[in-house]
Amino acid sequence: MTEDLALTACEAQAINTRLYGMTAISALLVGADDDGDFKLSRWLQGGLHSALYALTEDAQAVLHRAHERATPAQRS
Repeated sequence: MTEDLALTACEAQAINTRLYGMTAISALLVGADDDGDFKLSRWLQGGLHSALYALTEDAQAVLHRAHERATPAQRS
């Protein structure tokens, strides 16, 4: 990654939204562990893990696109 990476407002909001989603899903998964306050079905846990993975991939893609855009500008 470049040392100075500038994000557009849209990119920053996209990453922020995904981080909020990841936080919410993580809280559900932690709350439903063996000693947690509630239980989730295996099907639901699997879906939450898939959603967490997808949100992570989306956030990383936003950063990678910004990096790719910044790299040619940095060479100039």
